[in-house]
Amino acid sequence: MAVDEGAHGRAQEYYVKALELAGASGDHMTYCHVLRGMSVQAANLGHGTPAMRLANAAAEASPESTPRMRAFMAGQQAHAYALAGERTNAWNSLREAERAVNQAESQLGTFGGFSSATLAYSTSEVRHALGDVKGSVESLHDHFRLRDSTDRQRSGVIFGSLLAERQLEIGHLEAACATWTKVLEAHPGMHSGRVDGHVRKIPSLLAPYRGNAMARHVHERAREASLK
Repeated sequence: MAVDEGAHGRAQEYYVKALELAGASGDHMTYCHVLRGMSVQAANLGHGTPAMRLANAAAEASPESTPRMRAFMAGQQAHAYALAGERTNAWNSLREAERAVNQAESQLGTFGGFSSATLAYSTSEVRHALGDVKGSVESLHDHFRLRDSTDRQRSGVIFGSLLAERQLEIGHLEAACATWTKVLEAHPGMHSGRVDGHVRKIPSLLAPYRGNAMARHVHERAREASLK
């Protein structure tokens, strides 16, 4: 919750305390989950090397090696490696996550957590971190195609915001506006600092394109939403 609200210093205090408690109680599963969460926080803030160290520590601390857990850890390692500029390790970790997802989804029973949709999102993050914005957009489209109806709406709105920003980055203005329209439709029902932050970015991103009617409409709608 602290991360979502942008209170990153407070979030780090909670994470460190959670590590202390998990370590003291011998709860290795919680310990590795917290480390991975710290890696996600660092990655989202653009700190590649700390994210990589934390992701690797989480993978090493994991008390189990099920396909789901391997994918869960390797997907984050891939993103962290990409941000740290370690291209080969990023792709190797992503392939490891893909193998684990395929193995898990081929087994009988319900497969939760890290899925094909999550893998597509991780692939998008790796591609973007390595400078392949067009590929990142393609992978985000794969993510939305593979999403399950039970996936959280908040993540869908955040990933939709990322998709729109990257669509604009590669010059697909009207596609970006269409994606942002969906984000703005869902925004009133969201209680998320991270979502609010993405919405506040829209007016400045679209300001140079207000000569386009669609862009102007989305710009004004986003500006009004940001003031509420």
